[in-house]
Amino acid sequence: MMRTTTLYSGKVSLRGVVGAIALAMAGAGMVHSVFATEAPIVVAAAKTKASRPAPKTAAPPAVQKTGAEEAPLATVTELDVTIGKSHLINLVAPIARLSVGDPKVADVLVLSPKQLYVLGKTLGSTNVMLWDKQGRTAALIDVNVSREMGAFSSEVKKLVKQADVRVRSMGESLVLEGHVPDAMTASKVSDLADAFVGKKVVNMLTVDGVQQVMLEVKVAEINRTALEKLGVRFGLDHAGIGDSISWSIISKFLVNPLVRDVTTTTVVGGTTQTVSLPNQYLVGPAMATATKPGVTTKFVDIDAEKGDGLVKILAEPNIVAISGQEGSFLAGGEIMIPVPQANGTIGLESKQFGVGVRFTPIVLEGGRIHMRVLPEVTDLVGFTNVATSGLGAAVLVPTLTTRRASTTVELREGQSLAIGGLLQDDVREQINRFPMLGEIPILGALFRSSEFQKKKTELLIVVTPRLIKPLAPDYKLPTDGFKEPTRSEFLLGGQLEGKAETEKTAPDASAAPAADGHQLK
Repeated sequence: MMRTTTLYSGKVSLRGVVGAIALAMAGAGMVHSVFATEAPIVVAAAKTKASRPAPKTAAPPAVQKTGAEEAPLATVTELDVTIGKSHLINLVAPIARLSVGDPKVADVLVLSPKQLYVLGKTLGSTNVMLWDKQGRTAALIDVNVSREMGAFSSEVKKLVKQADVRVRSMGESLVLEGHVPDAMTASKVSDLADAFVGKKVVNMLTVDGVQQVMLEVKVAEINRTALEKLGVRFGLDHAGIGDSISWSIISKFLVNPLVRDVTTTTVVGGTTQTVSLPNQYLVGPAMATATKPGVTTKFVDIDAEKGDGLVKILAEPNIVAISGQEGSFLAGGEIMIPVPQANGTIGLESKQFGVGVRFTPIVLEGGRIHMRVLPEVTDLVGFTNVATSGLGAAVLVPTLTTRRASTTVELREGQSLAIGGLLQDDVREQINRFPMLGEIPILGALFRSSEFQKKKTELLIVVTPRLIKPLAPDYKLPTDGFKEPTRSEFLLGGQLEGKAETEKTAPDASAAPAADGHQLK
């Protein structure tokens, strides 16, 4: 594409042109290109030797671009050329020579003494100086070579029709300005600019609308357990006088409790030794002692138990994050887990448990919210006895259960979606019998021990995103109405809260003041 710029149109004399150039140099300190309209104009002449007063100057010199569309007249100080495209400049008076500041940026050719050809070669800026036949500076033109923005602007308008995006070239970079409705639209425009100029993009777009998202997460779990067991055990123990003590298992299904101040008594060779142990967890089944020195003890253990359990967990964490940023939440704690180290030592490593959630929201157009959600529920269910070869002793290791979900969803504000669920049904049956005797019909039940366990778990995780705005300055807290009770109210009245003060209302501005001021209602 080639454009034409007309420098000087109309019929003027060379003396008039030189006079206009002299006046421009005297007024601005430099010479710009001198132009006139197509209609004849009166150009100020320079002072002659007789020192005749010069007439008043005409309107400022102007340039007229010609081509497919006729451009308006303007004072020529700069010339914008698209890289790879040409431009024609028509001069009203012939020039003798010219000089280009940086030929690598723009190539300027003289087609005739009154016509110049300018071609943009690389991004950048330079200038062109023109001299007339008398060797005087006739004009100075700044040439800016930029990218072609027409095709890119058209693609941006097709991509985001309602967005106000302005594009301009600055050297080798591309500057994006304007307003977009959401962060996703800004990301699309930025990606399109990257494809156009690479990574040289200056993103100055402003994202309008609400950009803060609150995620409501509900974790609901029901855990049902059923236990039935029946067993009979016969035994015969004999303890010599002052030799030993005998232990009997009461129930191997008891939960390991925390035992405080354990005292162990041992009788060996008629000598009694009592050892006190610090607070500890019972690692094995619960034990009880039955000692009769020098007497043979016969015993029968009947183990019968039926149990039902129900556990309900309902957690509702709420977390707020800005569009495009990650938010996290944890309601729980940390426990220390033994970890083997070098030289047989044991180190400690922290592990979080409780209800936690991490999510990254992106607000889209039309009130849609794109989210990546990672909820997790971790429970401490007990301890496991683990033997260590380095220390020669057992170590209690915490046992954790974890329910975790990871997904990416897209919802509108206020919509809910179940992103994770679990239906689990575990059945465990175990029978221990005495060989042959336990298989006898009816009587064999006396020589068998049976156990039945059933566990059903239902878990559901529901998420609901909401667009939020900051709270008003006068928001109320749950603790605003609480007042600490006085000692008399607490000790004598048994009150946990004091009497709240009555709010005083502001006086009515329309009421007439009394002798001592307004009367409060």
